[in-house]
Formats: sequence, C-alpha cells, structure tokens
Amino acid sequence: MLTDGELHSKSREPFPLCSGRTRMVSKNEIYHWLYSVDRQYNMLWLSGPAGVGKSAVAQDIGEFMLSSGFIGAAVFLSRSRRVHDSERLIVLIAGQLASKIRSYNQALMLVLEENPTVFGKGKKILFEKLLVEPFSTLKHWPKYRTYLIIIDGLDECRGKMEQVDIIRLIAENLNSRAPLPLLWMICSRPEHHLREVFTSHDLSGLYWEHDLSLDNPDFRSDIEIYVAGELTWWRAHNSHNPSHSPETPFTEGGEVKQITDLASGFFVFASIMMRSMHNSTIADPISHLSTILNSMHRLLDSFPKNDPLGPLHALYLTVLDNLEAEHLPRSLTLLGSCAVYPPIPVLHFANLLGIGSEYFYASLQPLHPVLFIPCLPIAWKDSLRFLHVTFPDFLTNSNHSGLYVLDLDAQRSHLIDACFHVLNDTRTTYAKNISWRPPEDATSPSALSVSDDIFTFITNHTWDVFAETSSPSLGVLRDTVISFDFSRLQQVSGKIPVRPFIRFISWFCKVVSVSPCLYPMQKLSRYYSRRKKRI
Repeated sequence: MLTDGELHSKSREPFPLCSGRTRMVSKNEIYHWLYSVDRQYNMLWLSGPAGVGKSAVAQDIGEFMLSSGFIGAAVFLSRSRRVHDSERLIVLIAGQLASKIRSYNQALMLVLEENPTVFGKGKKILFEKLLVEPFSTLKHWPKYRTYLIIIDGLDECRGKMEQVDIIRLIAENLNSRAPLPLLWMICSRPEHHLREVFTSHDLSGLYWEHDLSLDNPDFRSDIEIYVAGELTWWRAHNSHNPSHSPETPFTEGGEVKQITDLASGFFVFASIMMRSMHNSTIADPISHLSTILNSMHRLLDSFPKNDPLGPLHALYLTVLDNLEAEHLPRSLTLLGSCAVYPPIPVLHFANLLGIGSEYFYASLQPLHPVLFIPCLPIAWKDSLRFLHVTFPDFLTNSNHSGLYVLDLDAQRSHLIDACFHVLNDTRTTYAKNISWRPPEDATSPSALSVSDDIFTFITNHTWDVFAETSSPSLGVLRDTVISFDFSRLQQVSGKIPVRPFIRFISWFCKVVSVSPCLYPMQKLSRYYSRRKKRI
C-alpha cells in the first residue's frame, strides 16, 4: 500500500512531469551519471528556486529508473501533505527498499526483531539500523549493483537542522569504508543553510551539483516548447470554436512569446497559464488567456522590476481576483484549512467546516489553475491540494498576497473550533446532520461511515495543531478549550494518539492554570500519562 510522498502516491496527483522533450539537457546529464561505469560521485544535488521544475525532473527520473528496475526509493517531501519529518523520511526509504529487494527485506526483518524499539530513537540510530546494518549483512552483493534514492523537496523537511542532518548522515556513509550500494539524488531550493553544508569541507568530493538556474537558455526553449505544444493541442481539440480555426497562428503569434518572457524560467508559471485555459465554464479560452496577460501587465507595474517572482505573484493575484466577493471569506477558509491540516477527502473536509457541496465548489471554482479540486463523483475519496508549494508560500506572505493573505494562526483557531464542535456531538447524531451527504450508490460510503472517518481524523490530528499556533491566537484557543466538555473524549479515548495528546496537555498548562472545571481533562491527562509510561 502506497503512503503519502511516494512516486505514485495518490495524494500527489496530478504528478509533476516534464512535458514532451523539455528538460532533456538536465535529464541526460543525470542519466549519464546514473549509468556511468566510472562514476566519481554517489550523490547529486539538484538545486534551483521554487517553480523551475525540480519535482518534474525527479518524477521523470524516478519513472525511468522504476521501469529499469534500479529505483530504490523516492520520497517527495511536502509541508502541505504533512510529509516533512526527517525520521519518517528514513523509515519511508527503508520501507520502499524492502518492497523491492528481497534479501534486504529479510535482513531488515532480522534487525527489527533484535531491535524492536528502534523507532523514535533519532535519525542517526534509524539510519544505522534500518539502512546500514541490513546492507552490511549482505555479503554477496554485486559490486556494481546500485539503487537510486530520490529525496525531493529536502527544504520542505521540518527544521533547518533536520535537513542538514540528513545530508550529513548520507555524507558520513559515503565517506565510510563500506558505503551503501545507493545513489542519492537530493532536490531542493538552494537555501543558505543547505548551500553551506554542501560546500563544507566534510562533503568535498562526495557530490556533484546540477543547478536548474533561471538564466539557463535551455529553460526558455523548454517553456516555449511546452506552451506552443499546449496551445496547438488546444486548437486541435477545439476546432468547433468558430473564433479559432485550425490556422490560428499560436506559435507565430504573441501568446507564446509573452508567456515565455513572463515565465522568466519558472515552469510553474507556464503551467498555471495553460491550466487556466482548461475550464469548461470559459467559452473562449484564448480570449481568456489574453485577458489574464493584460491584467498581469497592469499588476506588474506595482512590482519591483528586479523581483524574479513578480510575474508569478502577479499571476496568483490575477487568479484570486476571479473569486466572487460573496464567496471570498469561505474561499480563504478552505485555502487556510488546506494549508494547516493533513489531506482528507473533500466531502469530509467540507462537512468538518460545515460547508455544503454547492458552496464548496462555488468558493473554489476559479482556483482550478492552482488547486487540485476533486470533482463531485470522487469527492468522498480524494483531497483538495495545492498544485505547487509556491502558492501557499505566496498566500502566507502579506507583502505579496495583500487582501488574500492567510493568517495561519487564525485558520488553526477556526479549524480547532470546528473540530471541537464536532467532538461535542456523537457519531450518530453528527451523521444525521452533515451538510454534504454522500451519494447513495454501491461504491460511496454511508453518512455514518463519513461521520466515523471525520471523528477518527479529528482524533488523530487535532492535538498537534495547538503546538503549531503562536501567541496571538492563544486567547481564542484557550476559550475554546475551557468551554469544551472533555468528558466527550471518552467516546474516542482509546483512539487518541498518546504523544500528541500529552503535548496538547503541556501546551494548555502553559497557557492557563488547570482549574476545577477541567476535571475531566485532568482524568484524561492522568490516563494518558500512565499509558505513556508503557510505550
């Protein structure tokens, strides 16, 4: 069963892929490294700013190596999908290796039998026990047999030191007498702390860097190829539109050049522009494209001329300006909740927030160029998600997003209030009153099943949100917690994760002194403290 963050994890759909013959220079250099018999380095750092296509290159390389039988593991880290823990990263790598290499799987099982408490003991021990020790027992490993490990979005991993530690663990092994039979492909933004560790003396001679820089002339050509191809495809599949005959000169006209110029090397920009055309509610997509370009040129006058992300931010503002004023508060609530909570099917997500299907889709419909929005038939099993990390980054920066800025602390408070409102109910009563009822067919879940899933989701994920909230919203959260009847938790007490709940109790004790009105909470605290000792 696939977990979030793998090469073909459902939560990553649509997968980022290089279009047609784009990024061929970069991919060919990487393939040459992978298949070289006199390879000098066993680690690659694929660096570049957000939006240039690192994940697409990683996905393409991963797909090719999978078909060749040489992919060991591929982990795509993401804050929005909650795949951002360094220890979990090592566990995911080991799990994927075990699913592909039988001898390693057997060796790993023996190590785990001897060390059943290895999980939770830190990255260094996990790396040693889950990766180094199992491979060290495989005495007859073919000398030239290596597997590729892809770690995409290392800068998405929680904590700068966690990111640095992962690189150092890999480097220490590469420097050892018996390095793992693995090739490491690390993809990330060139953040200062990562640049610092990669250029340190400890990593000298251990890796090579391929920089997806914005000034690479091949990237402009790649974007031209992609945009021209998309416009040509649209023309071929929309010949019924009387305003655009098959002879419409897209590639000779101004659209391709304008988009390529504005993209400035950011593939994500071109991708969003093309997605804006694929909307069944737009009668004339090419005119719509021209409208977007005209709006952007006006907006760009207010951006600093030397800001490389200016066009992308102007495009995000143009997309957001299509939101209707009556839906805007709900739209921002949905975006904010998507940013702070792990993925959950949209039917469950909307019900948790008390939003019906009609209002849900009306609030998000203009955002399809920047969001994956599951259609109604699959709303019960697929989640809302950002198509690129630059969009939530944009939304949380008031200097860039202005009117549309997301206050994540306020969003967390709103979401926790919604969760506690649900927990004040019973599963059965809540199932009777949900806003968006599942379809009545053989494949869809029942309302009671949806209710159970929502209760389970809240039980698993609510407690850590408190610790992520900073001081401005503490008063609101404190009032929410104090007014909550904690005896309600007894209906889910056996399912509450221990450590997050203990962290929640610690958080609350710092915010307000425990009073007699919180007696049920004190009982639960003692109960979970006793359970924690047995872990």
